[in-house]
Order: sequence, then C-alpha cells, then structure tokens
Amino acid sequence: MPCIIRSRRFFFRILEVYCDERPYEDNKADYIIFYYTRRRNDKFSCREIYTAVLDLRPSIDDLFKGLNSKLRKDIRRAYRENIEIRVNRDYDEFHKLAVDFHKAKGLPLSLVPSIEFMKRHGYLLTAYIENRIVAGQFYMACYPTLLYHAASRIISDNPKESQMIGRAVKVLVWEAIRLGKSKNYQELNFGGISKEMSSGIDFFKLRYGAKPEIQYVCKKANNLLLNIYLHMRDLIKQYVR
Repeated sequence: MPCIIRSRRFFFRILEVYCDERPYEDNKADYIIFYYTRRRNDKFSCREIYTAVLDLRPSIDDLFKGLNSKLRKDIRRAYRENIEIRVNRDYDEFHKLAVDFHKAKGLPLSLVPSIEFMKRHGYLLTAYIENRIVAGQFYMACYPTLLYHAASRIISDNPKESQMIGRAVKVLVWEAIRLGKSKNYQELNFGGISKEMSSGIDFFKLRYGAKPEIQYVCKKANNLLLNIYLHMRDLIKQYVR
C-alpha cells in the first residue's frame, strides 16, 4: 500500500502520503501532504511535478535489455570488479556517508532520512569496494511503487576511483530494480526530474528505461491557525522575491 506517515510538529498532527492515486481527506490530521500522486483533488493545493517511472512488469531480461547500452556495459563491469551490494544493512555507515555527501554538496541535511525512518519505510542498498562503503541508495516501499528517495556516494579526486564508484552507483539502481521485481512491485518511481529533462541527473534516471510522467504534490491545512501561518509564509516568500 502507499506509504502513510503520521507525525507531530509542535502540536500539529501531520499526515504524509507517498505514491497514492489521489489525495483524500483525513479528519485526524491538521496538515496533509500527498507526494507523487497521479490525480489532483480540487480541495487541495496541488503543484505539478515531473518524474520518471519504470514499469517493472516486464521480465528481468527485458528490463536489462531496456537499459542504455553503455549502462549495461558498466553494470557488467561492476560485477566483474566484485563490487558488493548489501540490502538493509549498515544503516549507521550510510547515514554518515549521506551527511558527509550533503555537506560537501551544500544540500540541506533535512534531506537525509533518519535511520529509524529507513528501517520502517523501505530498503537500503549499499555498495562496497574492498569492504569500504562507497555509495548507497534508499528506496521507500510504497507498494505497488518502489520510490527512489535518497542517494549518496563518496566524492573522490582520483579519476580511476571516481569512475569505479560511478559504476557502483549504477549497479545499485539495477539491484533495486531486481529487488523490486522479486517482490512483485509494479513500478519504480525515480523521483523528480526537470521539465526540460536536460540535466545530468535527469539523464541518469531516464537511461534505465523510465518514462517521463506528470504527477502532483498536494497539500491541505485543516487547522485554522496553521492555515493562517502557511498563508502568511507564502506572502512573505513572494515579497522577498
């Protein structure tokens, strides 16, 4: 089923739902957020986003044939190099890697999922070279969707090592595809891409055979005080711009 996460921030009750078909009301939540929903709901404030979705229903052989030819070559080479892939292990090591990666890239640390979150809501895949973690990816288990949620890698100044780590990243995604297929997931959602589909990250996601798709992020505040706060915050953002 879609991922349903309830939490509290201050005294507000928050409901977050990932990969459901359409937003719905919930009288137990003060603030509702739907991520990667395929349909809008006029009672919610919905923003259009672009994502890349891979159909996992074909055979594993057909999925491999659907990969970019250079990508297939790199994945085969990664296996020959004995890059080790582990599933749902070494959460602490991945979390540290993710924090270091986000700091180096100037990305918000709030994007790094907590260890508890990862253990409860999906699958962690990590890649090792000579027993050293070099990359990792976390996928949320929102059946029938496997959602690419967070990724990190070692940043190396050594060109040869950097290329090998790059192959480890590629084989991680392929192993996630194999994992999703083995557990009867119907699709892998690679998360957001740009509308132009022109960046390196966009190309990385689309080369696995994923297809661009329009989805939505929809939000609704049921609490009057929270609604006023969010409205004022949006006005301030517009003024600052």
